[in-house]
Amino acid sequence: MKIDLKDPTNWIPKNIFKSYCGTNSDKLLTFYDKAVEKRKMNAMSLNWMAIILLPAWLGYRKQWAILITVTAIFSIFPFIEAIFDITIPNTGFTGGLIAIGLMSNGLLLMNAHKEFLKLKQKGMDEDQICRALKNRISPSVAFAIISLVLYLVFVIGSVFLADTLFSFSS
Repeated sequence: MKIDLKDPTNWIPKNIFKSYCGTNSDKLLTFYDKAVEKRKMNAMSLNWMAIILLPAWLGYRKQWAILITVTAIFSIFPFIEAIFDITIPNTGFTGGLIAIGLMSNGLLLMNAHKEFLKLKQKGMDEDQICRALKNRISPSVAFAIISLVLYLVFVIGSVFLADTLFSFSS
């Protein structure tokens, strides 16, 4: 059964999304209303923390898969640059991070909807789903700090390791 994602009546209900977001999520609920109005789950929105400190924001909202992917990509590129003696333009990275930051609230809504559908397919009713998803992405300053520190350790460490392993002196 294919679901029309342009029809907000097929989306995760707002009360379940609110439960999923946890405390201090008024801006995400405002985004939900904006997305419904535009009929686009991935509507762009301005989330300064996600734009400026993406790794910290990903930890803050417990988006581990995206955090691991971003960290892995930024940790691999120094090796590619060192091995092939090329320079990858930083503007591409900056643009990509800004784009993810602008889509951040939409990513949260799409992830919530995906989780909602999985639980609904298991035959759970809305109350059970609401309890299962409660506080899934509730804000965590501790996770934000840990995520940013680990991201920096991996990325900076990979720069030094790539330079050490693949720098050839004349």
